[in-house]
Amino acid sequence: MRSVTKTPSHSHVRAVRKKRAKPRESAVLTDRVIDGFTLKEKIGEGGTAVVYAAEDREKRRFAVKIALSKKFNGILDNESERLGQLDHPAILKGISSGTTYGRSYIATEYLEGQSLAHEMGKPGIIPWEKAKKIVMRLCDALHELHRKGLAHRDVTPGNIHLLPDGSIKLLDFGLTQEFDQCFPQKPGSIEGSPKYMAPEAAAGLKHDHRADIYSTGVILYALMTGDLPLRGDSEGETLMKHINEDPQKPSERAKHLDFSEGADEVVMKALDKDPTKRYQSILELKEAISEISIYHGLSCCTAYATLEAGEITEVGAAAAAC
Repeated sequence: MRSVTKTPSHSHVRAVRKKRAKPRESAVLTDRVIDGFTLKEKIGEGGTAVVYAAEDREKRRFAVKIALSKKFNGILDNESERLGQLDHPAILKGISSGTTYGRSYIATEYLEGQSLAHEMGKPGIIPWEKAKKIVMRLCDALHELHRKGLAHRDVTPGNIHLLPDGSIKLLDFGLTQEFDQCFPQKPGSIEGSPKYMAPEAAAGLKHDHRADIYSTGVILYALMTGDLPLRGDSEGETLMKHINEDPQKPSERAKHLDFSEGADEVVMKALDKDPTKRYQSILELKEAISEISIYHGLSCCTAYATLEAGEITEVGAAAAAC
């Protein structure tokens, strides 16, 4: 589920942290019937909404996402509108939406499995062939948005759901906007997740689909190395690093994995500070990922076995913090 971040002031980046609304009504929502869906157990909660597993009259499973308070209704209403514009196997399917007791809700398909964030938090790194498939399927989902003139604007491991059959679903479209509307909706604020935010978005500037390409590059970097390319002691510091600092190449960050020059080039191009120097389409990035030989002199299986043997435990610890 998306986290809406209002980050502390830092140089010319000005923002105010948004306090999470207390879900005081959450406990009484269980067994409530909304639009024919009976709410069951709570399965997720973020800064703007809570998600319940639900059943319809035929006992089929769905998920119902409800705004924590009325002030977050606009985010859910925007997400509902975007889900209605999208139809792709790798994108969450919306069923219905409306308002209950003054709070917006969205009913969607129910997903088995877990988030990519959860998977990345386990010891070691995800084997490259599996990681590669995840990122390429993410590229397919983003292409569906981009070809319709939409940017997701919050591409993070927490918003990528891994299904048991190996497929993925891209979630959380509360910040999704048309390209010409990709800027903070409230002056002086920063919208999104600082660890995965493109420099132009971190600076509060107008941006477009290439911000999603940058975020995908951050995820690719973290999947390869077990660590984020840029990390600060605070959200504000992290934003400033994305704006001003160049990350180490993957081969420099994780020397033990012996990444190839080609792998470095693909990741660093996706992470270029200048949007005009990045891949200009998500399909270009997908093609580049599909063609790279990621390791130089060390196989994927050997690298993963090394991690499993516990010889580089700091990488697993870093991955858990992604």
